Formats: sequence, C-alpha cells, structure tokens
Amino acid sequence: LERVEEEHDRVDVLLNIAGVGGVIRTEPVTAESIRAVMEVNFVVPLTLAVYTILFHYQRRRVFEPLGREVRHNLVGLSLFVVIYQLFMSIFSVVGYAQELTWRTRRWK
Repeated sequence: LERVEEEHDRVDVLLNIAGVGGVIRTEPVTAESIRAVMEVNFVVPLTLAVYTILFHYQRRRVFEPLGREVRHNLVGLSLFVVIYQLFMSIFSVVGYAQELTWRTRRWK
C-alpha cells in the first residue's frame, strides 16, 4: 500500500476480501481442507444472501399486504440459520447416500 501511494500519490480502490484460504502446496489437498474453504468462502455468504432476499421478499410481498409487521429478532434468526443448516446438512448426506446406493426414496 505504501509503495502504491509513493508511486501514484493515492489509492483509488482498496479491496479487503475476507475468507479462508490455504497455502499452495504440491502435495494432494485433503477433502477436509476443501470443505473448510468452501464453507467459509461460498456456503456461508450464499446462505446469508438467500435469507436476506427471502426476508425482504416476505416482508414486502407477504406481510405488508396483510397488514402484518416483521419483528427484528437477531437471536431467533441466528438460531434458525444454525439449526436449519444442521438438519439440512444431515438430510443432504442421507439423500446423496441413497442416490449413490440406488436405493428408492419414499416421498410422503
């Protein structure tokens, strides 16, 4: 940053992109390290974006026409995100296992 300021007298844009990454290695990468990077860099931001879109859509298109108000409950939202992701992860693994073993699924 200092070198850029010395050469150009100012910084036009500075991006600070948070995430988890690893050092580039020549040995094989483990599935666990890939999972950790994907969870932080992809799944978490995507989940938060989807929930934000759903919140605004429901507030404007569902609750406001009915004359209802959406409460702002950060603790409730946080618990919902954690618990929902926990159950959906388990159900996803079960679904993948059934698909890989060619087991029939029963939809009720």
